[in-house]
Amino acid sequence: MYRYGLSAREVRLLGMLAARLRLNEISAQRQVSRDRVKTYFRRMIDKLALDGQQSLVSFANEKMAHCTPATSGFVPLRAEWDTRLSGM
Repeated sequence: MYRYGLSAREVRLLGMLAARLRLNEISAQRQVSRDRVKTYFRRMIDKLALDGQQSLVSFANEKMAHCTPATSGFVPLRAEWDTRLSGM
């Protein structure tokens, strides 16, 4: 993902988006405000030269769909997130 100019934090957020977590869930998980998450998303849209939020979601789904902690170090699949979140 670094070839797209994204930081490690942005990659994590992109993975959470690909895992279909909602904005409130992402902000709670990362312990930042909703506005901060929105800012990250806007910056990723700019960096990736995408048309908008739906394009970012599509990019996340395409690029992050097969990532797991073992392969990327960052992004669990949805089932793994559900397991992690339910244990909190």
